Amino acid sequence: MTWDFTRHVGVFNRAVATRQWGELVDLFDADAVMEFVGVPAPPVRGREAIAAAYAADGPDDTIELTGPVTHEGGEEVVPYRWQSTGRTGTMRATVDGDRLRRLVVTFDPDDGGTDPVLDWLLDSDPSIRWQVMRDLQDVPEPQWRRERARVETEGFGAGLLALEDDDGQWAGGTFLPRDFEPSEWEEVGQPWTATTHALSQLRELGLDPTSESAMRTVRLVGENARWWDDDDYPFWGGETEECINGRVVADGAYFGVDMAPLVGRLVGEQMEDGGWNCERPNGSTRSSFATTINVLEGLLEHELATGGTEESRAARRAGEEFLLQRRLFRRLSTGAPADEAFLSFIHPNRWRYDVLRALDYFRAAAALREGAPDARLADAIDHVRSRQSPDGRWPLDDTPRGRTWFAVDDGVGLPSRWLTLRALRVLRWWAA
Repeated sequence: MTWDFTRHVGVFNRAVATRQWGELVDLFDADAVMEFVGVPAPPVRGREAIAAAYAADGPDDTIELTGPVTHEGGEEVVPYRWQSTGRTGTMRATVDGDRLRRLVVTFDPDDGGTDPVLDWLLDSDPSIRWQVMRDLQDVPEPQWRRERARVETEGFGAGLLALEDDDGQWAGGTFLPRDFEPSEWEEVGQPWTATTHALSQLRELGLDPTSESAMRTVRLVGENARWWDDDDYPFWGGETEECINGRVVADGAYFGVDMAPLVGRLVGEQMEDGGWNCERPNGSTRSSFATTINVLEGLLEHELATGGTEESRAARRAGEEFLLQRRLFRRLSTGAPADEAFLSFIHPNRWRYDVLRALDYFRAAAALREGAPDARLADAIDHVRSRQSPDGRWPLDDTPRGRTWFAVDDGVGLPSRWLTLRALRVLRWWAA
């Protein structure tokens, strides 16, 4: 029997428009197989599994046929094109009576989708995939949002959520785990398993702030987490160090908490040179790169969420100017690197600074202003380009010492998906 691809496409496009997949699924035999070539997606076996796949992650784009049906062995083959993205491919159907026994959907390498670096990035965790889709592939928002939703139930995000305590904290502590001993800091390094760091990691992974898990966690942290186990210092009110409070603001603003009081305090703690330094209470009179980027990221999240205030927006611009005057890594006095470590690429950054982290901040902040990127970023951009490996990826130079729940990179010296994602989207923004 000849397969009616025109009818198939009509059924498919109606399903995309209505999000009702039953008519489309009914085209498949009970034991049908649907396969994909050119994208990192596993085969789906059986009508029930096909129905579940469409229900969970059905496409948003419609298709059109672009040529006649041909016959190759026992398959019927027709070219098609996605109507929004323009990406092309073929559908290869094997028919059993009036239903599909096998459908192979291929994607042609004409839009970068088969770039080996992009394929490597996509063949990973949902927390990376959704950002690749949004920042490097420009897929429609509903598609990357559906991929982002998987962070709650799959991979790194689900793994971290599974480690959450019943009271919404991690490792029984706010900044340090309950079982922490001071000797651990010297012998092993700062531990990263407690609540503060888990929340920052969930933000980096992209856990949907409106998800059930996120809303539950935010509520429980507000109810139960205290700095220094002191009821006078609730978690979302922050502690004393600007570096930590910048991250608390970023996490809270991202997850929908009213962070205005802590933002106001950070604005009041800005130093004369425009930046921030957590050593200010100890007498420091100059800002640090690390504290400044942590506070800037917090102010940016707050501004993206609420619009900010006149004072917070001015403080953020002044903080940016502190970094820009120094070309993101140079001493203002001599032009030499302020710290060679700033030119190494770290992940996860935690509180630490490097130029790639700073560039990714400026890329994200560009959503709030018009115009080309500041020319003073050029030195840092050149450095990022110089660090790209011949295979198109970026290696991990360092990762903070200390106890973690699990690794999210393959190891120091090896290509890092996180750094490669960050570098590619920074360079893409710079070149736009």
